[in-house]
Amino acid sequence: MKINITARHFDLTSALKEYIEETLTKLERFSNHLIEAHVILEKEGYRHIAEMVLHVNRSTLMAKEESDDMYMAADRAAEKLEKQIKRYEERLKDERHRAGSRNKETQGRR
Repeated sequence: MKINITARHFDLTSALKEYIEETLTKLERFSNHLIEAHVILEKEGYRHIAEMVLHVNRSTLMAKEESDDMYMAADRAAEKLEKQIKRYEERLKDERHRAGSRNKETQGRR
C-alpha cells in the first residue's frame, strides 16, 4: 500500500512518520484490497488533528480524530479505519455469497 503523509503547521518528525506508517501497515492484515492511504496531520494551537483517507478497490474510507496528542489522534483515526475495513470486507463477503447463491439457482433451472 502506498502511504502519503502531509503535515500542516508543524514539522513532521521521522519518529512520527514511522509510527504512522507502521500503524497503517498493520491495517493490511484486515484486507488485501487496500491501495493507497493519505494522512493529513494538522496542529492548531493545542489541538492535534489526524485525518486518514484510505482508498480500497471500490470505495474510499475516511477517519478524522482530534486530541491533545498527535499519536493519540492517529491511533484513534486508525481504530476507526480498522472498523470500516472490517465492515467493507464483510459487505464484500456478503456480495460474493449472494452472487454464488444466484448462480446455483440459475444452474438448477436448466
